[in-house]
Amino acid sequence: MLDNRVEVFLHVARCLNISQAARDLFMSQPAVTSAIQKLEDHYSIKLFLRLPRGLELTPAGVLLYRHLKELKDGVVDLENEMMKIRGTLHGKILIGASPTFGNYTLPHLLGLFSQLYPEISYRLTIANNSQVYAFLQEGKIELAFLVGTLPGKRLDAKKIMEDELVMIAAPGHPWASGVPVKSSELLTQPVILREKGSGSRKDMEEAYAEMGLPPDELIVIAELNSLEAIKQAVIANLGTALVSRRAAETEIEQGLLKTVGIEGVKLARNIYAATLPDARLTAAASDLLQFVNKELNEKPCS
Repeated sequence: MLDNRVEVFLHVARCLNISQAARDLFMSQPAVTSAIQKLEDHYSIKLFLRLPRGLELTPAGVLLYRHLKELKDGVVDLENEMMKIRGTLHGKILIGASPTFGNYTLPHLLGLFSQLYPEISYRLTIANNSQVYAFLQEGKIELAFLVGTLPGKRLDAKKIMEDELVMIAAPGHPWASGVPVKSSELLTQPVILREKGSGSRKDMEEAYAEMGLPPDELIVIAELNSLEAIKQAVIANLGTALVSRRAAETEIEQGLLKTVGIEGVKLARNIYAATLPDARLTAAASDLLQFVNKELNEKPCS
């Protein structure tokens, strides 16, 4: 219900940096500047002072921020009150999630939640952590599920589960016998990684580094830009790969993939539910967040 210029202004007012706002919002700096200029033209008053140390809100900017923040919160309150009058949760929940959680865990949870609240619909955006954070800042989503946290970013984040990482191999691979291997042996066989620059690639390299294995010493046979492609390449015995157990459960159950034990090693990533610190969730999103936490922490999610 709010103009995009409002979202841009609120974000710039929080970080007081045009360049940072442009990066966070995945916009160009001229586009951010233009949005601010249009608001200044509309009110015929300066909203920011451009100082050597950075931006500073003018008294008019402080006033506008307070009122627009209240307006944004008021829109959420109005929606929630309307739901109370109607007597049931409804509306659309806007969600962003990292690929593994968003593809292999969240859809199941949404299905269960939908049985309780059939009038709620969902828009789920799968993206890396940085993109999901930007969507939060832009107001495109209200609830995020991230792998790990984002240091230096203003987020209210709560751990909801551990995502176990496993080494997978084809049934015909030398390591598929079920006998655990030493971590040092991982430098002797071809491995498959995600493409450079991806969040998953960073996670995998950090996992190898935790085992004392320099990523640049791995025998990288292939770099692929999707988890599904990686699983198919492993099934074809091109190499092994580290993946989320949840992402490979179906293929493991079907016998298409085998897990490889690594002596003395258990690898896991933390999954967090996150919102902006000053966010006011819709009643539907708030209930979904409570439901997800309960399902993941009080009983296993199949």
